[in-house]
Amino acid sequence: MTSQPDGNLARNTAAHPETDQKIGRSILLNGVTKTYGNFRAVDSLDLSIPEGELVTLLGPSGSGKSTTLMMIAGFTTPDDGEIWVGDRQVTQLPAHRRGIGVVFQQYALFPHMTVAENVAFPLQMRGMGRSDCQDRVRRVLDLVELPQLADRYPTELSGGQQQRVAFARAIVFDPPVLLLDEPLGALDKKLRETLQLEIKLLHARLGLTMIYVTHDQGEALAISDRVAVMNHGKLEQIGKPDTLYEEPNSRFVADFIGDANFLRGVITERGERTAKLRLRDGATVDVLVGDTVSEGSEIEVMLRPERVGLVSDDISGASESANRIEGELTDVSYIGESSKLQIGIGDGMSLTARVQNQGRKVAEYRIGQKLAVSWDVNDGIVFPVADYDGGGT
Repeated sequence: MTSQPDGNLARNTAAHPETDQKIGRSILLNGVTKTYGNFRAVDSLDLSIPEGELVTLLGPSGSGKSTTLMMIAGFTTPDDGEIWVGDRQVTQLPAHRRGIGVVFQQYALFPHMTVAENVAFPLQMRGMGRSDCQDRVRRVLDLVELPQLADRYPTELSGGQQQRVAFARAIVFDPPVLLLDEPLGALDKKLRETLQLEIKLLHARLGLTMIYVTHDQGEALAISDRVAVMNHGKLEQIGKPDTLYEEPNSRFVADFIGDANFLRGVITERGERTAKLRLRDGATVDVLVGDTVSEGSEIEVMLRPERVGLVSDDISGASESANRIEGELTDVSYIGESSKLQIGIGDGMSLTARVQNQGRKVAEYRIGQKLAVSWDVNDGIVFPVADYDGGGT
């Protein structure tokens, strides 16, 4: 598997003009519900995915994302609601009649078959002639850069190669929809990131509608046209990755997508657009508020760590800023290109600041060091305290 983002995969896909045809179909779920005993795994889910889009279902364990995928695939039947693929309702249709490709985390390759035989299997089940079958297998193995491994068995392949074979087998019959259930979960971080890019490139090239399930927020943000965040069987929010990160519509989404700071306090004074928020330690900061927030309201303001800046190591010389809080450095985590600084600001509260490691060594930060942090009032997002229920189980 190539580790170069602009490497062989892009060149190989470009060598196959027949893959330019966009064959994706739209997916529509209307009021889809699935229960197991007293547990409602999916709760009246409405979801619309246009043809050719790559949408990731993201959520914690128990959020309903895998159950949703299995119902679209036809491996699980909903108790209520409708599932449409293009202009065809498939709610009660068995899996083998839906024409949908599926890739699982455990690739389920046949150990007694070679790579070529594994990839050919779906075509043989559809009655394709031997010559056409061989041509199709050869083309798809070229697409995933495995033609030289056609005669090997799964046990002779690396994890990344097995993933490619599973992907090839899932797309060899030109399905309009491809479902991927945590297909990279068993791989190491570097290989996983390489494959994320290659899946994204293949999606753009093939024009399939793809639904991708993961609990990895970074993976979802990296590959998706849109991300659907699920919680307790319901859809919390769906949108482009940057929208979910920058404009979460709930405390759950803000907390689940990326890193976040939350400062809780009470509104003591409000103006037309901003209000004064008194924190538990008595400090006051400015926040942007909507019409529903009134004086006396208890709220939380969310701040992304990269939006929290260090004013100065010497707080006495700190410059004025929109919001400024003094604190004490309690922890430093080195994460390569940046460091995370944990800063205690009183009454058990803390802020995490992410700073770039440019021209500064982590060793220069000292636990117990006095720091002042600041952020722009426009970078804080306000949520009512009652908005958060803790997420899935």
